[in-house]
Amino acid sequence: MKKNIIVALVGVLVIAAIAAAAILYQLPTDGGEITTPPPVPQPQPIPKPVPPPQTCGSVSSCSNGKICPAGYECSGLPAYGCYPPGCPTPICLSSSAMISTPQGEVRVTNIHEGMIVWSLDKNGNRVSERVVRVSRTEVPADHHVVDLVLSDGRELQVSPGHPTTNGKTVGDLNPGDAYDSAFVEKADLVQYGDEATYDILPAGDTGYYFANQILLGSTLQ
Repeated sequence: MKKNIIVALVGVLVIAAIAAAAILYQLPTDGGEITTPPPVPQPQPIPKPVPPPQTCGSVSSCSNGKICPAGYECSGLPAYGCYPPGCPTPICLSSSAMISTPQGEVRVTNIHEGMIVWSLDKNGNRVSERVVRVSRTEVPADHHVVDLVLSDGRELQVSPGHPTTNGKTVGDLNPGDAYDSAFVEKADLVQYGDEATYDILPAGDTGYYFANQILLGSTLQ
């Protein structure tokens, strides 16, 4: 009987101690109102880093308001492709373009560094220059180019952002504009049918060259 009484008293004391501790835990030290402890902040998951792109090709289109995947940027040109930052965007020649050289017309896809092409010097004289750079830039499936037709019959398909020799781009040319000793007859935006565009850079004062016998600037530096 006495043993049961002792066990009961111990139980009451334990319960009382727990209750007192709970009250003391909630009492403020400055005598203010009793407040509950703030919730413990939960750690936020660390975002996975975006792996660096391995190529300079377009991974998708960003036309019609589409957003590029993380780690890529919209070209902003009529191509509207998603490219890795710092990569060249497709503002170059179509793969069918023929480059004027002292040996004749050579397809741009066959031009390589060290070849000799026709260019112009700063005085407008036709000169032969060595090619110092070439480029090949992949394009999205919906890439568009300008079908440029001059009044003397010369024709070239080239990206709208490609530089001309008058400080503008091919996309700035309109029918009736004077260009390269002729007038623009047509400058329509058409669907491109290949997977890449191309450009070259001759040495010399200007970096100009002839594509389908039309004088152009270069996108390369």
